[in-house]
Amino acid sequence: MKSPAFALFVRDWLCSRSVAMMTGDEVKAYLYLLCESWLQDIRATLPNNDEELALMARLDKEKWYQVRKAVMRKFIQHPDHKGRIYNERLMEVSNLSEIRRKSRNNKSGTKPQQSGIKVLTAREDEDETESEEKKEKKRGIKKGEVKFPKSLDNEKFLKAWQDWQDHRIEKKSRLTPTTKKRQLAKLEKLGSEAAVSAIEFSIEKGYTGIFEETGQSLQKDEKQFSPAGYVAPQENKPKQLTEAEVEAMADAGQD
Repeated sequence: MKSPAFALFVRDWLCSRSVAMMTGDEVKAYLYLLCESWLQDIRATLPNNDEELALMARLDKEKWYQVRKAVMRKFIQHPDHKGRIYNERLMEVSNLSEIRRKSRNNKSGTKPQQSGIKVLTAREDEDETESEEKKEKKRGIKKGEVKFPKSLDNEKFLKAWQDWQDHRIEKKSRLTPTTKKRQLAKLEKLGSEAAVSAIEFSIEKGYTGIFEETGQSLQKDEKQFSPAGYVAPQENKPKQLTEAEVEAMADAGQD
C-alpha cells in the first residue's frame, strides 16, 4: 500500500524564492497539483493536459491560464511516461518513501526503477558526504580550508603529510591554514617523491619547518640542509689577509 501522505519540508517551502514570488492563487494551484500528483496511479506525476490540470487546481479555464506560467515552471516532462509531467522534489520524496516502506516490511530495499531519474537515498547521500569528509580529514585539511594540489594527492604523500601534522601538534606548534597553504605550494614544486623525503627528513631532525637534505657534510654526521625550495648559502671561509695588512698588524703589536 502506498503512503497516503508526503513530507512537506516547511523550511524549504518557506525559503523557496520561486514560491515566494508566486501570488496567492499560484501557490494554491501549485499545492493542489502536488497533492493530486501524489495520489496518481503513476506516483508523483500529472497528465500534461490543461483541462485536467485546471480541474485538479480547482480553477476555471480562464483563471488557470492566469497562473499557468508560474505553476508549470515547477514541473518537467517525464522521461519514461509520454504525456505526463512531474515535480523533481516530490519524485525524490516518493522514491524515499517507497524505500522506507519496503524496509519496514522486511522486503527488498532495492531502489525503485525510474529510468532517466537518478535519486540518491538519504543513506547514500550521507555516505557520499561522509566519504568526502574522511578524505579531507586524511589530508589533514578541513573541508574548504585549503585547496590540496592534485600532484600530491596520493597515498604515500598523504601519509607523510598526516605524520607532519601529528609532529607539529607534538611540538605544540599546530599548523594554521595559511601555513598549510604555503607549505603545500612549496612541496608541490618539489614533486611528490622529493616532498615526502623532505617531510621525513624534517620530522627525523625535529624541525618545525620543512627542510630538504641538499649539500655535502659540513661536520661529521651533519649534513647541510635548507628550507624546501631554498638553496643554502656556502660555508663562510676565513678571509685571506694581504701582505700589507699582515705588516700593519705587526707594527700595531709593537706599539
